[in-house]
Amino acid sequence: MTLSSLPQTTIFHPLRCNTSTMVKLLHLLYAKQQQQLQATQEHQKREEEDSRKLLNLFSQQGAKARKEEEDKLAIILALEYLSTPGYCSV
Repeated sequence: MTLSSLPQTTIFHPLRCNTSTMVKLLHLLYAKQQQQLQATQEHQKREEEDSRKLLNLFSQQGAKARKEEEDKLAIILALEYLSTPGYCSV
């Protein structure tokens, strides 16, 4: 017995169902809730992983941009030093 196998018009009234039917129904409802919970948790896990990957990418891009800026500054300072009057290159 599954929830989808029950007719859409079936209405369970606690006083009209035997205990066995109620227990089966409760098990089915519990199983459905567990499936929904698992799906939600998997979705959240994927979103968290995607967020971690994106944050890591931004961090790497920031580090790369800082390194490029440091390299540019080093080149500018070296060129400035080389063009200083009185500097004699051999």
